[in-house]
Amino acid sequence: MDKGQAQSQFQKADDLYRSGRYEEALNVLNRLEAAFPEKKNIMFPRARCLRRLKRPQEAMEVCDRLIELYGDERAAKLKNSIAAAEAASHQESSIGFAPLTLEDLGITNRPVAEPPPVARRQGSRAWVLVVLVVLAVVVLGLAIMLSRVRY
Repeated sequence: MDKGQAQSQFQKADDLYRSGRYEEALNVLNRLEAAFPEKKNIMFPRARCLRRLKRPQEAMEVCDRLIELYGDERAAKLKNSIAAAEAASHQESSIGFAPLTLEDLGITNRPVAEPPPVARRQGSRAWVLVVLVVLAVVVLGLAIMLSRVRY
């Protein structure tokens, strides 16, 4: 493979990667890797494809090789990111799922809560007002009745 073909293939791999077609991009990069072994600019994109394909061990191995050969800081960052994601994934899977509760489903068995104290006071004020109005009507009615009675 000559330099022009390699550049064309690399551009194709980049386009495939950017469109989310990681497996196809990796295949192109693998062919480039076979033609140009251990080239930094091919190895790093391979590691990124492997990560996207959820092949973290292989991706970290490529990163290790990049670090060993070139002291590549991007590879070190990528490896740390992959390792952190793997650790989080393992921690999450070791925890498992918590059992569902009725509240998770939006169902509650709780008794109806009492209204807040302010609402209760407002309700009791209304009752006091009703009682006072009834008493006023009764007293007024008695006064009218007594005024009509003659001795």
